[in-house]
Amino acid sequence: MWQYESNGIYSTQSLYAVINFRGVQPVFVPAVWNIKVPPKIQVFLWLLSNNKLMTVDNLAKRGVDKPKNCRFCDEIETINHLFFQCVVARKIWAYFEQFINIHVGSYTDMATKWLDSKKFCTANSLSAGVCWGLWLARNNMVFRDQQWRDIKQVLKIIWSCTRMWEPIFREPEHLKVSTDAWCAFLEGVLAAPLEIGHT
Repeated sequence: MWQYESNGIYSTQSLYAVINFRGVQPVFVPAVWNIKVPPKIQVFLWLLSNNKLMTVDNLAKRGVDKPKNCRFCDEIETINHLFFQCVVARKIWAYFEQFINIHVGSYTDMATKWLDSKKFCTANSLSAGVCWGLWLARNNMVFRDQQWRDIKQVLKIIWSCTRMWEPIFREPEHLKVSTDAWCAFLEGVLAAPLEIGHT
């Protein structure tokens, strides 16, 4: 008797669910469509949520052999590492927490906020921008041979994306005010000298 199907019969679909989600269907994934960001960013978040972004570990699963190292820190690149565990990602999330007083140290920390799109409207939009900024900075190094200098490269991309998305942030009013404040916060960080010992 197969315990992962209500009828007790094995199916490859149920095995896939067990392998990918340990039998638990992710409740966060449908919520990406309610986040106030451009549609392409919603698709990006959906791919991130389903572990489908083309990080080097996912490329290896498809038979594409690339250097395994994270472009920011030289550890093994995975989705979890790139967006949450890398020293650069952790520092960006520390700035996020300093600004909005919400801790993000994992995908679950971020995605649980998606379920209450009204209460966490600002946090959801800004966290999407953080992830997108990390992804773009990584891709600039992979595809455009941009050299890694410091964390300000990522912060500038996040600032730029937030400004580009301003038409989406007009409603509700508190989102516009919060995203303007986020940009001002990032401008302050960018203008300050880098802290010694930080990436």
